[in-house]
Amino acid sequence: MQLSKELLRNLLSRFGVGFIFITFGFWELIQPIYWSGFIPDFMTNLLDPLWLVRAHGLVLLLLGLGILVGFYL
Repeated sequence: MQLSKELLRNLLSRFGVGFIFITFGFWELIQPIYWSGFIPDFMTNLLDPLWLVRAHGLVLLLLGLGILVGFYL
């Protein structure tokens, strides 16, 4: 079975973007202290910065998995 160029381009794009989302989500969950410096000061007064980074990492991880399997919002 021969893949068309459009299908191949779609699969490679999904894999690339999904991989980036999953990678950053994974590292935000594993090492949130490294990423907490990117949280604005007004947000750190409201919520714990580590919790915000972990929540963002979880969202990135779920979006990356959704992109890989072809689920689009």
